[in-house]
Amino acid sequence: MRDAVVRESRTGGRLRIAVDEPHQSDAARLFAEALAAHRAGDLAVARALYERVLQISPNDADALNNLGVLLSGDREFDRALSLLRRAASVAPRNAGTWSNIGAALREQGGGSDAVAAYQHALTIDPRHEGAKIGLAQQYFAMGFASQARELLEDVLRVNPMAAEAQYALGQVLELQGDRIGAIRAYMEFMRLGPPRLSSNVEQVRRHVDSLSARAP
Repeated sequence: MRDAVVRESRTGGRLRIAVDEPHQSDAARLFAEALAAHRAGDLAVARALYERVLQISPNDADALNNLGVLLSGDREFDRALSLLRRAASVAPRNAGTWSNIGAALREQGGGSDAVAAYQHALTIDPRHEGAKIGLAQQYFAMGFASQARELLEDVLRVNPMAAEAQYALGQVLELQGDRIGAIRAYMEFMRLGPPRLSSNVEQVRRHVDSLSARAP
């Protein structure tokens, strides 16, 4: 929630209230437009709008975080991490921002740094689903299948509808040699996968067909 900044001072014995509403209102409106564009997949528009928010309000933690996420998706990792770390400095108790830092570091191949960021997110919010899934994916990439499986099963106990956790669990079970369990998890991913993951669902479908065709 964005609060107007109100400063009070007394001049000539009278109370003068200076409210920064015009700038704050502009930033709030632009942020709402940016968020809508981001959710609609119009990333160029979202990026331009987030940049305008930050021109008005350079320490807007939400805009810093969201622009960082967008740039990370475009593989502009250096600036993405710079923005995300600024967001974390402004709002250090935001577990989501730390999870996003972990995701950017994981995409860059920063294994131990990514683990540390995800773990920090979980010290802030031990139930943060995104941080648990991200940490599990990083553990899987590092060959720590048991730790990854434990995290993913913990997520799915709480939220069996977590499609990305189902997919990651399928990968882990396949690595551990549990073909049937992997197929089951992949099928749950296909059932639950949102439209934004439609291309991934088709790839998994072909992979499941391949796994199913193998001799037991």
